[in-house]
Amino acid sequence: MKTRPCNFLLLFCCFIQVGAISQSREFQPIKWTFTTLPLDKGEAKLIFTCNLEDGWHVFSQFMEEGGPLPTSFRFVPDRSYSLEGKVEEESKPIKEYDSVFLMPIVWYKGTAIFSQRVKLHNPVATVRGSVAFMSCNGAMCLPPEEIDFSVEVKGTGRKNSKRK
Repeated sequence: MKTRPCNFLLLFCCFIQVGAISQSREFQPIKWTFTTLPLDKGEAKLIFTCNLEDGWHVFSQFMEEGGPLPTSFRFVPDRSYSLEGKVEEESKPIKEYDSVFLMPIVWYKGTAIFSQRVKLHNPVATVRGSVAFMSCNGAMCLPPEEIDFSVEVKGTGRKNSKRK
């Protein structure tokens, strides 16, 4: 009879732990969307949009050594396209001194937009890769996360923009 309270307590603790794990998986203050914008001359722009809940932020790609994990992009090489330049940050960043890292930190709140130009070698290409980032609020940081993306890119069909 004495083992029943212990079994009940053990079972109760297991339920609490499972509930905490499932809630942490559902808590995602950062949402990414991946879209394309066709350009002239068989080029397109990949648009990476990071929507952040109030109070949360992600970091720039350009961070000093010893700071938080910068946002980074990785692209899977493919013969159907080539990257033109590097990923650009289109949103206006916030730069503030951080007393934890003892350095200026560059970050985004609200919406952060990144873009990458690609040159298409085929009429349609699928660009695959991942974005790695770390998100924080005023009280805590979530563990670094990496999200895979796959975006179908279509050319404009205008390899040459000259008009006759």
